[in-house]
Amino acid sequence: MRQMLNVILAVLAVSIIASVAAFGWSQGLAEYRSRALWRQIECGPGAIVDFTKLGPSNWDKLFIFHPYTPNSRIYEALGCQWPDAERSSIGSNESVNLVVFMRAGRVVGWFDHPRNRGDLKDVASMDGHLREKAQFIVLLDQDQRLVLASR
Repeated sequence: MRQMLNVILAVLAVSIIASVAAFGWSQGLAEYRSRALWRQIECGPGAIVDFTKLGPSNWDKLFIFHPYTPNSRIYEALGCQWPDAERSSIGSNESVNLVVFMRAGRVVGWFDHPRNRGDLKDVASMDGHLREKAQFIVLLDQDQRLVLASR
């Protein structure tokens, strides 16, 4: 009986550690991708930002969402329910854009990107961007902020 209890506790501990590690890994990867995007944007006006260098290697469509986009609109655009949409702060935070990478109708990567590290509002699209068209140019907007625009 005691041995069975030890096995159950060990399995539970491993499950908790794996869950925490997976969450931490995904959060770290999201921050890494956001910083990689910022490194391209901070090159300044005229720089080309290439999302193929940012996401997982196997994506085929990119979605960028405005602040306050409701989850229902995100699901509609993606064509599927996506539980991790709840983890994004886009629904309640005007200072981020949500970037989502898709492959064959499934989410394969995502991150929130702070708008003060380059605003993506002008390239946000409910239709998404195909991989081969996911390159944008950096411009200064009327408030002298770095923004992305279609090439």
